[in-house]
Amino acid sequence: MKLLGIDTGTRRVGLALGDTESKLAMPWKTLKGLEEESLVTELARLISEEGIEAVVVGEPITLAGERGAAAARSRAFARDLIKHTGALPIHFIDERLSSKLADRIRELYGDRDATAAAVVLQTYLDKL
Repeated sequence: MKLLGIDTGTRRVGLALGDTESKLAMPWKTLKGLEEESLVTELARLISEEGIEAVVVGEPITLAGERGAAAARSRAFARDLIKHTGALPIHFIDERLSSKLADRIRELYGDRDATAAAVVLQTYLDKL
């Protein structure tokens, strides 16, 4: 099953691709400068083009284990994405510290946001 990992941010959205067969996630690209409606439309196009079968969205849980405003934004974003893609399964994964880990390994890929999305997706794949 082909998966898309998404690390949402207020200015940039990192994307990663992976699949359940290889259980590997790789940074793909970062989308910048899009308003939410345009962003969701672009993601729906990419999902269709790439044959994505499920999406994994990073959910920013606080270090205290609580869901705050950022987590609520991720959930709202996912609801908008569902409206544009239909019944595509969307899974959430705790993304605490994914950006910090991405900073440590981004020298390999050069894109912090896409690398953070790969960390989110790899975490999900590792839990399967």
